[in-house]
Amino acid sequence: MMLAYLRQSQLFWRVTGILLFLTLWEVIGRLGVVNRLFFAPLTDVLIAGAILVGREDFLFHLSISMTEFITGFVIAAAVGIPIGILVGWNERLYQLVEPLLLAFNATPRITLVPLLVIWFGVVGLASKIAMVFIGAVVPLLINTVAGVRDVDSSFINVAKSFGASRRFIFRTVVLPASVPFLLTGIRLGLGQGLIGMVVGELYGATAGLGFLLSRYSANFQTDIVLFIILLISLFGVLFTELARKIEEHYQAWRTIVR
Repeated sequence: MMLAYLRQSQLFWRVTGILLFLTLWEVIGRLGVVNRLFFAPLTDVLIAGAILVGREDFLFHLSISMTEFITGFVIAAAVGIPIGILVGWNERLYQLVEPLLLAFNATPRITLVPLLVIWFGVVGLASKIAMVFIGAVVPLLINTVAGVRDVDSSFINVAKSFGASRRFIFRTVVLPASVPFLLTGIRLGLGQGLIGMVVGELYGATAGLGFLLSRYSANFQTDIVLFIILLISLFGVLFTELARKIEEHYQAWRTIVR
């Protein structure tokens, strides 16, 4: 009975999928289907990763990357969420800003890296923080705007019928109803911000996980490169999963209210 329950659970299939992928990785690496210069078995990757983590400078590079990511994302949230609420609530401002949002969303962020390096320099954290900010702020803005504008009109009409002021409706109806969209923006922004951090460090940095990725790939140390990619992916999964759990909680709340 326990086995049957596990087979029906999402966790079982997720873990099974991960184990199958890791097993396939190891088998392909060991059979030599791909040249070892370009692809290393999982066990070799983990051994190389353990050696890398044991080095004195690894924590320094990790702390640099996390500082860039957290700082850039916090600034993006502090800017994107209030502006998104304002734009979504004000119709004229929305019509004015929407084309710019669409254009910026369609622009590949990587094209902005040379400008950011010119503006903020290679040395220091500023250009990488700016890249995280640019990656995260767009999904935050777009989803916050959508959340404010997607509020069920019947809620607003009921509040108006009781003589509620525009400020009261905004505070007690619009903001709570837009929370799930806002959390979706945070989840998407986390992933885009992590991409921005890595891209910024790859193109112009003297420290960080992206810098290590660039340095070891230039030396064809594929096992270490794969470990760093695996580590960055793990951070992305953890951040996104945390945001998704919070999002699911509020989505359930929103369904009940409706």
